[in-house]
Amino acid sequence: ESFSDRTIAIMMQDGTNNILTLNDPDLNQKIAALIGQGVVKINTVEPSLEDVFIRMTGRGLQ
Repeated sequence: ESFSDRTIAIMMQDGTNNILTLNDPDLNQKIAALIGQGVVKINTVEPSLEDVFIRMTGRGLQ
């Protein structure tokens, strides 16, 4: 079982972040459009330990 939503974060020159899902059929077009607007970096988004815990148990750590 995967605990990640398989997303990427794209940071723009103006400081905004765009979160995209890797299974989006329009992903390539969206990335191409963003690159034309000034991408600073692209990172994968990984779940935290708490995110995994909540997904497995249905409740928070506290």
